[in-house]
Amino acid sequence: MSCDAVAAVVILVDGLGWVLAERTGLLRDLLPQRAPIRSVLGYSSAAFPALLTGLPPARTGQWLLFKRGGEPGSLAGLARLAGVAERWPRLEPALRRAAAGWAIHLRGWPAHFSTFAIPFPEMRHLAFADHVMGWAPAAINGTPTLFGHLRAAGITTHAFGYPTPDQRSLASAMRHIDAGHAGMYLLYLWQLDDTLHHCATDPLQMAGPLASYAAGLEQLYIRAQARFGNVPFAVISDHGMATVRGGVDVRSHLAAQPAFAAALPQAFYDSTMARFWLQSESDRAAVQEALSSVPHAQLLDESRLAAEGVLFRDGRFGELFLLMDEGWVINPSYYGAQLPAGMHGYDPDAPDSLATLLTNVEAALPTDLYGVHRFLLDIIAGMGRHAGTRRT
Repeated sequence: MSCDAVAAVVILVDGLGWVLAERTGLLRDLLPQRAPIRSVLGYSSAAFPALLTGLPPARTGQWLLFKRGGEPGSLAGLARLAGVAERWPRLEPALRRAAAGWAIHLRGWPAHFSTFAIPFPEMRHLAFADHVMGWAPAAINGTPTLFGHLRAAGITTHAFGYPTPDQRSLASAMRHIDAGHAGMYLLYLWQLDDTLHHCATDPLQMAGPLASYAAGLEQLYIRAQARFGNVPFAVISDHGMATVRGGVDVRSHLAAQPAFAAALPQAFYDSTMARFWLQSESDRAAVQEALSSVPHAQLLDESRLAAEGVLFRDGRFGELFLLMDEGWVINPSYYGAQLPAGMHGYDPDAPDSLATLLTNVEAALPTDLYGVHRFLLDIIAGMGRHAGTRRT
């Protein structure tokens, strides 16, 4: 299909993995060009900027949600609650609800990006890194994103997504299409990710939600083609989702290692990745040895971090990194004490972690998120040649 079109539709479905899309045959008849996509080491906070800019985290500065610096971070105010929680332990659940409410309602953080179960004292030097939810913003740390390229090409952009519920976003996009509004339609459907965290890839539990998504996307496709005639259409995702096999109490395991306990590095325990800041460089070998003993996990060396585009020499996100094997999670972790049904954030090459590209565009398909960025730039370039597009 030619990309010389008056309109194009790109839907980013958070958490839609290649294995799940292929197993269910999602939109196979409408979108026959299909490819597994390698994501980025990390979570959506790394995948979205990579998709928007075509650059790795080490270039954009955006990787993980929480980072550490020499000065008090953006969570320092919440650290003051530590004394209250220690003096009156029964108040800690209420204090955590208050902290989450502050993060969500006053700071505007998504609910699942809030303070999780981070110990209050640990918040003193933690900062919440700038994050991107779906299709935003126009630039990331000075680097143009797809939005900048759309504006430069004079293409009107219609963006829908968080915090609007997915079905409402689909309905709004259909109304714009029915009204004949030309341009690039960018939809971010975010609720599937939450469903998968609770249901993983269970066929019975996921049949209903996937059928609902398939019906909505099919209607959007049909109406776009009927209204504009020749519409490049693509469904993409940021990562896949693996069924959780079990949890590992990484903190307890490490605490039982005398050398690790003596070094006492500062740590952040996320769902699938633990990271550490050393008190002294002389502790590195001892801490590495302790981390290497954690079951169902791998220690990431500097060469691996560099190859993944996530080597930050200033150590803002950590100095040593422990990555869980696909299907295993750190439990308990700062993500919470309840074992989730599904999780992501594993090795990008792990089967259930592969993202997805489904499209009707006949072209050489990309293999990773950076290639998806270039794929979308080609669609934008083709639309920019069409006389019917207008500058916003």
